[in-house]
Amino acid sequence: MLGQHPNSEKIVAQMFANHDRNNDGALDSIELANSIEGLYDQRQTTILERRESLVEKGVISEYERSKGVITLCLLPEDGAAIIMKDGDTNQDNTLSANELAASVSSLRKLDLGTRGFLNRRS
Repeated sequence: MLGQHPNSEKIVAQMFANHDRNNDGALDSIELANSIEGLYDQRQTTILERRESLVEKGVISEYERSKGVITLCLLPEDGAAIIMKDGDTNQDNTLSANELAASVSSLRKLDLGTRGFLNRRS
């Protein structure tokens, strides 16, 4: 839902389903970075789809849609390093699903959700 943090369990499941390439039940730093990049892409698609929906409903104009919004994100590799540092409790250089799920605050640092800015007009 717009303006709310995404469900962390859903994100973790998606990260493992899409990026645990060797099916070992853990994400190494490369798999984690690839997963973060995929989540950033998904976020961008969600933002664009939301803008289109708001134009279709007449909530914002074509001009407002075209102005766009700049969002700053960590590089996927940097995001992976933060999550790995915070979440790798057994120090094996991989994250299990439980370790990743316990790293919700680190996931939120990456700002994977959409913002509520589209709900407001000035």
